Amino acid sequence: MVVQARAALLALAVFMFMNIACGSTKEAIIGRWNLSSNTSGGGWRTIEFFKDGSAVLMGSLNVRYAWGDGDRLKIEFPGSAFTFEAKVSGDTLTLKSDQYGYTAVYRR
Repeated sequence: MVVQARAALLALAVFMFMNIACGSTKEAIIGRWNLSSNTSGGGWRTIEFFKDGSAVLMGSLNVRYAWGDGDRLKIEFPGSAFTFEAKVSGDTLTLKSDQYGYTAVYRR
């Protein structure tokens, strides 16, 4: 009985860890980010993401964002959209665009 209880607790701990690890980018992206570096001149100087799926670029451009598969992030403008691979590591956000061939790095 004790062995089964320990196994159940271990399974629950692993499950919770996996959920936290998989959801970390989506929740860690919330907040204001300042452009640190980029390739090919891509990227916006500032991005601020909000929990409701809205974002503000460069302090005044209101857009929407949505998550796709994995860490795919779509930033939606009226009439167009940009898709990125998004990664958050500590206070660093990296947005990589295969579509336009650049990578932008932001810091909090």
